[in-house]
Amino acid sequence: LGPYHLSSLRSLPTSPPDLQAMIRAKKYKSRKVPKVDLFRKRGSDYSDFAYREAVTKLKYLLAESYTPVTVHKFSSTGSTYKPTYTLANPYENSSINESSYIPPLKMTTLTPPKRPDITFDVAPEYSTYLRKQEDYIQQLEKEGRTCREELARLLSKVRQVIDENDRLKNESKLNGSGIETEEESEIEEKEKRVRCKHTCSAPNIVYESRISELEAQLTQARLELRKAQDEAFLAKTKSYESSTPDTNKQIEALQRERDELNATISNLQMLVNQLRDKEASATLKVKRSLDVVDQAHFDKNQMEM
Repeated sequence: LGPYHLSSLRSLPTSPPDLQAMIRAKKYKSRKVPKVDLFRKRGSDYSDFAYREAVTKLKYLLAESYTPVTVHKFSSTGSTYKPTYTLANPYENSSINESSYIPPLKMTTLTPPKRPDITFDVAPEYSTYLRKQEDYIQQLEKEGRTCREELARLLSKVRQVIDENDRLKNESKLNGSGIETEEESEIEEKEKRVRCKHTCSAPNIVYESRISELEAQLTQARLELRKAQDEAFLAKTKSYESSTPDTNKQIEALQRERDELNATISNLQMLVNQLRDKEASATLKVKRSLDVVDQAHFDKNQMEM
């Protein structure tokens, strides 16, 4: 305190012991040194320096791990690029050279594009028509199986007739006990012919009726398919005028199903043609077997005469 302050304090109307206590307190406060504040400031500067140093090292390591090696990093002598760290006084701020600092690259995860959920909203008319066509194809397949089974039975009967004719030929070649009288042989041959005619005529009628039914069904299916194709073509032309990718995909799917149905119908037509060929071959075999029986009977009569 200056002399002016002391004189002013002395001139105050206070008691001497109170005045001395106030002066002593002011002197004690002015002589204190803030040592703790200096220590705290020094510690905070050092921790800030260590934090910044660790952050710069991590940034450099990340940049090294994510950046590809380029040509400008290597010199002509083959020496590799090495960054230099300048460590300053621990109580001063430090930083890496700006020219040697490489910014870290951002990691980008490539997600595959989501496929659009294709939902075919098929018209109810088309769906019902397709279901009917599937049922019709299954029915035709079943009928084809039954026709095949009947053809197999007919072929087995024809083989039995051929075997019997061979046996008769062998008996006609023999002399004596193996030969029967003319009347008995004629009666047996007539019975065999009647049996052959019955066995051959019954399945032939069944096959002819079945084939006619199948042909009628095929013509009806072709007409329906042609009508559906015309409707699909009209719908396609209308949809292309105000079309979206989803509707185009639906139309393409319907066209694929139509092509599959056409393929199944062509396969069924081939099966019908095969059944016709088998029927014709079976009738020819039956005729040949009857001719063989007649020839055997004629040869037998000639030998007896």
